[in-house]
Amino acid sequence: MKKNTIIQFIVTGMFLFGATACTGNFEDYNKNPHEPDQNDMGVDWYLVRSLALNLQDLMMPEQENFSQYVDCLMAGAFSGYVADSNLGTGWSGRYATYNPSDDWKKIPFNDFYSKFYPDYFNLKNQSDDELFLSLAELYRIVVMLRVTDTYGPIPYSKVGAANAIKSPYDSQQAVYAKMLEDLDNIITVLGKFGNQSFSSSADRIYNGNTSAWYKFANSLKLRMAMRTCYVAGFNVNGKTSQQLAEEAVAAGAEFVGAEELIPKIQNEGWFDFDKVVATPNMMSVVGRLGRVLGPKGLMPNPKAGTVTMDVAKAVQDLKAGKIEYRLDKTNIIHVPIGKASFTEEQLADNFQTLMDAINKAKPSTVKGAYLKSVTLTSTMGPGVKLNVAKLTN
Repeated sequence: MKKNTIIQFIVTGMFLFGATACTGNFEDYNKNPHEPDQNDMGVDWYLVRSLALNLQDLMMPEQENFSQYVDCLMAGAFSGYVADSNLGTGWSGRYATYNPSDDWKKIPFNDFYSKFYPDYFNLKNQSDDELFLSLAELYRIVVMLRVTDTYGPIPYSKVGAANAIKSPYDSQQAVYAKMLEDLDNIITVLGKFGNQSFSSSADRIYNGNTSAWYKFANSLKLRMAMRTCYVAGFNVNGKTSQQLAEEAVAAGAEFVGAEELIPKIQNEGWFDFDKVVATPNMMSVVGRLGRVLGPKGLMPNPKAGTVTMDVAKAVQDLKAGKIEYRLDKTNIIHVPIGKASFTEEQLADNFQTLMDAINKAKPSTVKGAYLKSVTLTSTMGPGVKLNVAKLTN
């Protein structure tokens, strides 16, 4: 009797479990009642803005290990500064000697695909806004350009939402051609918005400044066109690398060229420029102009950031007013802080920035007075001595 009761209980329990599991409200029973749904996420473009920020985070990775190792493996500008100098055992030792585990070696490739594309496709599904879609495509180019420059052929033109990393591969030349073609479309869209802005909450880089993104896209186009100028037969919709570069210049970049500029500077005395930026592979060409550019302070210099693969950033920094200062033979620094057309606030900000940089560069071994005197003057005007004590504090 007892045995039959136990069996009957088990059968009844199984029946109840089966009936409960098959109910049509199963998802409702297992859902957090306070969890936002798609309608909630769509209010004030919350979801689209969040996805856009996620994509920007991969343009400039901030996660400590991810950012550091990607920069080191890809020989980024700061790779020598963020690497671990501890030659000990374990992970630190492998990191310091560029001998990481196989899992770490996969990060600059796998992580960009697994972390970027889900949000990229989600944003495209959630929004039909032309500006946001164009910016998402621009972010994609920036992120994947870093990957193709490291690995060469990558999945790009036929990447699908399901499993991006297993999509068909394109040659690096095909990747560049597709990116430049897409850049043309992006630049056209951004140009239509002119000086309009969008929500700064969706943009950590330029705070919604569409005009700044337009210049960024053209600078990127110029950089990519310069990299492809030695690829035989390279073209995008019939346009050569030189034509692409000329388009970027016409849209707001600067003078760009290679060997053809040598005779123009040497023989014709052409100096309609304030700064010269060169990529490392072009320094053998620019070196011929050393005797001409050197005395004028125009010779590119790695320490000054004017010899770099990131030409767009160098040009942007120079346009923003970046200056270089150095000591002369008598330990005096001569450096401009502005023009007569600047406001008092602009001159004061520039002066304070300069003094902060000089004080920050003080060697730890220096004792006593670091600055002996500071004089402010206009061109050909009288000098006004400043209180050094206040400037050093």
